[in-house]
Amino acid sequence: MWDRSRRVHPVLTRSAVTVAGALLLLWPVFINRYPIVFSDTDAFLVQGGEWFAIWDKPFVYGPWLITTAGGVSLLIPALLQAVTLSAVLSLVARALHRDGAWRHLLHCGVLAAGSAAPWFVGFLMPDIWGPIVVLCLALLGFAALGWLTRLGLVVVAGFGVAVHLTHLPVAAACVVVVAVLNRRRIAWIVAPVALAVAVLLTTNQAVFGRFSISPHGSVFALARLASDGLVDATLAEACPRAGWRLCAWQGRLPRDSDLFLWSPDGPVWSDPGGPIGLAPEAAAIVAATVRRDPAHVLLAGLGNTAEQLHRVALGEVLTRAAMGPRIGQTVARFLGPDERDRLLGGRQVHDTLAPLAERLNRAHAVMLVLGFCLSIVVLIGGRPGARGFAACILLGVLANAVATGALSGPHDRYQARIVWIVLIPAMLLTPPTLPPHRATSAPASRRRRAASL
Repeated sequence: MWDRSRRVHPVLTRSAVTVAGALLLLWPVFINRYPIVFSDTDAFLVQGGEWFAIWDKPFVYGPWLITTAGGVSLLIPALLQAVTLSAVLSLVARALHRDGAWRHLLHCGVLAAGSAAPWFVGFLMPDIWGPIVVLCLALLGFAALGWLTRLGLVVVAGFGVAVHLTHLPVAAACVVVVAVLNRRRIAWIVAPVALAVAVLLTTNQAVFGRFSISPHGSVFALARLASDGLVDATLAEACPRAGWRLCAWQGRLPRDSDLFLWSPDGPVWSDPGGPIGLAPEAAAIVAATVRRDPAHVLLAGLGNTAEQLHRVALGEVLTRAAMGPRIGQTVARFLGPDERDRLLGGRQVHDTLAPLAERLNRAHAVMLVLGFCLSIVVLIGGRPGARGFAACILLGVLANAVATGALSGPHDRYQARIVWIVLIPAMLLTPPTLPPHRATSAPASRRRRAASL
């Protein structure tokens, strides 16, 4: 007679362990008494609540945020982010060891205590989905998984790539690793990228009328080049012949990319068409600047990437000022006054959250150095699958620095949100705990899973 407990018990155990890991990773939310928010969280709520097109944001995360909150609480999407990361980490542990349950809790505990991961799990921004993408693609590329698990990872990774444009080059870096080290898995790892591109093309066509992955991304590139001091010479050479509206800013462009992009008196918002109207001209100026001085553009990009790589401190987005002036009003509008009161009762509003995070930066830095060194050890001397896993992580972290530092501008948050995954290859150094005589008697599918990494 079929014994239901043999099937039910493992599923319940894994579910319970996944939820327990998620709760460990949510401790900053419990300390804050509310998910961590940013000024862009306000924009995402409006995007999803009003179906309002925002020029610099894919039409993905905002609708997801509003839908998962369900008109009840923003704690729900924060919990879903934590459960998703915990589930992916659980797959890593199970791919490495048959006794993955307790190892998974250990891994989540280490990440919760010694990394920036928990500060982004409960952060209502697309940030945590970047490292989730890297881990999903590494699993698709180098772990022995069932078909349903692979399909689930494709969907999760596809969503993670689509929610933020910088996740595309990060995913592309993982595709390169798999293409080199495990080409037979290339279809599986390309699938989520193709899914994300299809989502971006479709949504941009629907909301902006442009069949493009990034209809207005040239404005960010222009701001970066202007802050590097490379656009003035282009304007001097082309104006007034080119007829660009930005010619009026010749010699007085802001040397800070944030001022360039967001100042109401800056070149973007003083333009009658705003960033959408400026985008075609921005693309032309960026192309002209690259043609005129490719060497300096490359050097500036390398310098910004190098700066971004070591900017990993917490605290930058944990203040009341970072929340923006309208977040309480927006939360009340879409989720009710009680939810607004819960937001306003958090430590972030009272500026006591950032000092707590800042006290952890030194310990996190030590862990990152150790994690990076161990990742190199795994890359050089690990098992084949483990080397691929480490390569995905290291190249993904580098790709993130290029995509954010070189194309947008270095900020602590941009690298802190993903660099903590260099701690994960240390898990690959421990051998499987399954004794040899039991491994030979285990089903073939389990033996493949235990040996895959």
